[in-house]
Formats: sequence, C-alpha cells, structure tokens
Amino acid sequence: MRSGSHRAAVVLLAASFGCATAHDEHATFVEKLAQWRGRDVGELFHAVGKPMRTFEAANGNPVVVYEINTVVGDTPYYSTGAGMPYYPTARNGTRLCRVEFEVDRQNQRVVDARSSGDGCP
Repeated sequence: MRSGSHRAAVVLLAASFGCATAHDEHATFVEKLAQWRGRDVGELFHAVGKPMRTFEAANGNPVVVYEINTVVGDTPYYSTGAGMPYYPTARNGTRLCRVEFEVDRQNQRVVDARSSGDGCP
C-alpha cells in the first residue's frame, strides 16, 4: 500500500494532466505532458511531488517515474468493517498509467515526457 504522501502525489499528477472530454482525452493528456519539456525538474517536484522511483537512461540522464493506479469495474469498493481499509472486489480491476520524465543531467530541465500503460488517457 502506498503512503499518504505518494497517494497525494498521484492525485496531483492526475489533476495536472486533467482532460477536457472523452473524445480528446488522450490528445489533451499528451499535450499536458509535453508542456513539461524545457521546465526545471524542481518545478515538476513542486507541482507533483516526489517521484515513485528514478532510473538512469542509456544516455546517462536521470528519468523520474510516477505511476497512477486506477480501480475500474462495476462495483466500487467494499469495507471489511468499521474503520477497516477498503479493498477492490473480484469484479474490479486496476489500470496503471506510468509517466516518465527524462531530465537533462547538466541543466536539470525536462527533455522528454512519455506515458505507458492501460490506465493512461
């Protein structure tokens, strides 16, 4: 289970990539990602929060990774009792959207932004 701060970061990330309508949802999402290119990585961290993980690209640049998990299905959640956490039911599933920002190691600016997964708009 993710910590509260990671959940908040995911919510902020999803909100910052908010979409206008179902028809142009993917195009809007891609445009929002592209707007990060050229911006200081500190701005990204301030807006979205600490990334879930980082790794080094083949060219030596750091890549910061955010993941958005979305529960989908016909039954929201059920509770195991008062004060107990909620869990997905068997009729639900999860979808993952992984968002990666490549950062120029010299000037700390975002040089690429890309997404993958079945949970991305």
